[in-house]
Amino acid sequence: LLAEEPGLEPAFLQEAVVIRLLQGETGEGIALVRRLRDRFAGLAAPTAVMLLLEAIEHVFRGEPLEAAKASARAHRSATELGHHRMAQLALEMLLGARLILGRERGLRFLLARGARGAKAAGSRTRLARMAALRYAAALRFGGSPAEEDAEVVESAGDALSLALVRRLKGQPYDGPLAALADYLHRLVTTGNAAEPAWARAVPEVAVELTLDAEKREVVLAGGKRISFTRRRVLWQVLLELWREGGRTIEPADLYVRAWQLPFNPSRLNSLYVGIRRLRLLVEPDPSAPRIILVGAGGGYYMDTRRVRLVGTLPQPEVAEELEG
Repeated sequence: LLAEEPGLEPAFLQEAVVIRLLQGETGEGIALVRRLRDRFAGLAAPTAVMLLLEAIEHVFRGEPLEAAKASARAHRSATELGHHRMAQLALEMLLGARLILGRERGLRFLLARGARGAKAAGSRTRLARMAALRYAAALRFGGSPAEEDAEVVESAGDALSLALVRRLKGQPYDGPLAALADYLHRLVTTGNAAEPAWARAVPEVAVELTLDAEKREVVLAGGKRISFTRRRVLWQVLLELWREGGRTIEPADLYVRAWQLPFNPSRLNSLYVGIRRLRLLVEPDPSAPRIILVGAGGGYYMDTRRVRLVGTLPQPEVAEELEG
């Protein structure tokens, strides 16, 4: 999100905060936000930027009240600076937090202000986001959503807004943001979205991955075989996730069990890199993982319904550090 702002485009922002949020990678997200805050502090970035990062960290931590407070302060700061795009982003974050909290008071005023700001900026994406938030707010507080808001979203082609509104209308949306849209749908309609998406009743789930314990290979659904004989750490991560049978493993615990090394917070990045590489290797769509997932507390678990084991699991072994 911050990469949209002129002059705030360091290369590491390609590791997008937004992607971390959409994939539920809270531990990685918090670590990335902290790196961004350190980086921007060194650049003497405007206060509004630092407050936005603070708000994003609260979102990762599941603290909507604190996120709303930081977003409101970021909006005031950006407005005083005359930085309209940043002010609009802060306002959208504030609106989202207020929807989660169920705070109707003042919401219509904020929505109207956001719509005016989006029109003034001439941004179709911002208009679509505001229309989607208005649509969600109408449902959240027992009103009738305006169909023209849905039409604005449909015509703008913004994936996030489109996914949310289609789910709120009860229409299927199979894009990469479907899981997020489903989460927001349950949040808006029930006020409770704690249940992980995969835990809901599903008629049938196809096996997408086979772990061959004897050959130390992974067989994908299409028959492709991937050898892990020279990827010992990644193989050990897979085995540890399988052993838990769908239960979440805390990052520190997973690191100790897979690397067979004493835990040190500075080494967690090795685990995050390993998870990222595993997803690239074994997930049908690494941008929307279905096999290696993130638990409520920020740890990792495997959707073992989609995985089959062939052979006998070996005892845990000492693994080597990831190359590179």
